[in-house]
Amino acid sequence: MIIDERIIQDYSDLHEKIEKFFEEARIEKKQYFESMGMARSTFNRKLKERSMHPDEMLALAKKINQLKIK
Repeated sequence: MIIDERIIQDYSDLHEKIEKFFEEARIEKKQYFESMGMARSTFNRKLKERSMHPDEMLALAKKINQLKIK
């Protein structure tokens, strides 16, 4: 059926757009952490140790939220 093929194609296109969005978000997040001079693992370790200053954590949270919105 033509309708079924259109639905499948629309779903496929949407799926590709979603994958592309998340891939771009991952790249932007990685670039952001690298620009701060720390790898993501370092950030996660510091966060677990709670050795980051609260202002640093807040700034990172705001930046991550901005990346999610784009």
